[in-house]
Amino acid sequence: MIRSASVAATLIAGLAGVAGADAVEGAGTQGYAWVTNIEGTRAAGMGGAMTAAADPLDAPFFNPAALGNAGLPEFEIGYRTTFSGAKSAHLSAVQPMGAGGIGYSIAATSYGALDEVNDTGVPTNRTFTPYTIAGGFSYAIPSGPWMFGGTTRVLTQSIHENRSTALALDLGAIWTSAPLAVGAAIRHLGIELDPLVEEKEALPLTGSIGAMWSEDELSLAADLEYSESAGLLLHAGGEYIYQETLALLLGYGSVGRDQAFDPSILDGLSIGAAVLLARGMTFRYAATFQGDLGVGHRASMGYSFR
Repeated sequence: MIRSASVAATLIAGLAGVAGADAVEGAGTQGYAWVTNIEGTRAAGMGGAMTAAADPLDAPFFNPAALGNAGLPEFEIGYRTTFSGAKSAHLSAVQPMGAGGIGYSIAATSYGALDEVNDTGVPTNRTFTPYTIAGGFSYAIPSGPWMFGGTTRVLTQSIHENRSTALALDLGAIWTSAPLAVGAAIRHLGIELDPLVEEKEALPLTGSIGAMWSEDELSLAADLEYSESAGLLLHAGGEYIYQETLALLLGYGSVGRDQAFDPSILDGLSIGAAVLLARGMTFRYAATFQGDLGVGHRASMGYSFR
């Protein structure tokens, strides 16, 4: 295998911060660290604290049980930039189904064109573009104060001439008694069908618990998340909605500080805003401070069929 493929594998894993670093170190046993990346502009602005605070459009990426709140058909298309020229996009769509709802999601990342070199380090004057794709289907039902849901996903990653595919399952539950909601989720249960390298890799099994307090225009949320590769992570955030036309977001994620060798006061923080542009159409923006990886920018446009 050409040496650039190893560099690309490190890049793909590295976007997940600490999880990615451990995944590279344990190559052959732990992989797909990129699937733990935070998707969604609202989620990023709230520091990833989505286990209990996810809305239906966030549900396919964090806790599918939140689809139990689906009230209207809606969709969101988002875009984000990260380090080293990597670019990502996601699509999330929700459809109410009697009691409960279904959701569709896709998230894709291109890591930019990389120069190919052979095993001796000599450039071949060719380039290749690593990429990852995750597509999912979600379903949730409410039952009294509870909501239960699941997501099935197909994961694909490609590095040079090598490609691998995995199947994953997410399960979640949310209990609500206003103004409090409590949630739990387990994500990335699954197997790799065909390996990227000689040995199959395990998916980054992740468990999280969280709570949200919501009163009038203000919501506050916090999560604890654990995976073998990343260890214990903290996510916290808040959302303030003004007259149903403007939302302000503030969040913190400990992985942002873990991505800095010498963390500053900003590392780990996130800020964001959402504006209702017209009936049913919403624009969102969020910035996340990711230590030595710099500042990540996200923007999305959503529409609700009211």
